[in-house]
Amino acid sequence: MLKNIVPGIIDKTLHIKTFNLNLIKESLLLETELCEESAIFITNETCRFIIGITGERNGLGIKYITAPMIREIVCVMLLKHGFEKERLQYTRIGLPHYDLELLFKKPKQEGDRELVQHIREEGYNVNNIIYDLNVKKEDMKDENKK
Repeated sequence: MLKNIVPGIIDKTLHIKTFNLNLIKESLLLETELCEESAIFITNETCRFIIGITGERNGLGIKYITAPMIREIVCVMLLKHGFEKERLQYTRIGLPHYDLELLFKKPKQEGDRELVQHIREEGYNVNNIIYDLNVKKEDMKDENKK
């Protein structure tokens, strides 16, 4: 049914695949601390949004969608529904295209070193934020016990 509504998905291999709603749910369950019920809810919200931006085939709708675009939409849905920590767990770590182009203009070793350093630092930062959120959550539990 979705095949007629949502265009093909361009995955990381640059092949076009059929949209599979279950892949979103499974990745949420694997990569975040969401329960199955919440993962299904976020998956359905994501699907509704994707249908909304791809549904019009008269030249107004989005013609294709990529796997990274789906991840970005899922992150928005997680934030929209208050899943801040899970959004951090699910986020992509990397560079905007413009910044990557600037790195490509540098000598290969220097650009590669800066890219790895950036990704490492961004990963550490996300992990620290997740840790802080967990500590705050535990502090709130302790406060409620008093």
